[in-house]
Parts: sequence; C-alpha cells; structure tokens
Amino acid sequence: MDDKKILSRTRLVIGEETDTKLSEMIGLSSGAVGNWSAGKPVNIKTILKYFEEHHKKINLHWLLTGEGEMYLKDVKDSVGGAGRKRDIHAQIGRHVADIAGLLEELQKEKK
Repeated sequence: MDDKKILSRTRLVIGEETDTKLSEMIGLSSGAVGNWSAGKPVNIKTILKYFEEHHKKINLHWLLTGEGEMYLKDVKDSVGGAGRKRDIHAQIGRHVADIAGLLEELQKEKK
C-alpha cells in the first residue's frame, strides 16, 4: 500500500489540492496531511470513515490500491431493491472497519 498514491486518489475524488483544505474536509490536522504528502503513514481509519460518510459510491479497494473502477456499481441496479441496498451498505460499513484495522496493523509493521 502506497500512502502517497492513496493521497493522490483522495485529492482526485475530493478535488482539493492544498493540504489545509484537504485536512479540513477529511478531519485530519494540516500537519498530518503534510506528513502524508511527505510519504509518512496516515490514519487510514479516518480516511475510510470520511469516504464511507461522504463518498459512498467510491470503491474503497480502488482508493487503497488503485485497482478496479473508481466508482462502485449502483447496488440497486445490480441486486435489486432498496431494502437489499441498505443491507449491503451495512455490510460494507462492517468491512470498512475490518479493512481499517488490518491497514493499521500493516502500517505498524512497516515502522
């Protein structure tokens, strides 16, 4: 996982180029975003939470790896029904939390 590439994809989605504006939107300190720009690890849990709350159609696998499509398929179109869509969003939320925990462990191992 390349933190600088995640930053680049984050900037692409959010459309903010400055560290200050990006930090305000995501909820990180400008210093943390500056460190992230310098290639230091970032609190990926905060990033994933931001995307889960504000950019639900972004493919988190793409965000973290650059692989696959940037946007998720419309769940309603692919599996049918609003109730099923809510169930899938709940499952995605649980998976995001699991992924965030795993990524934090990997970042600790990198240090």
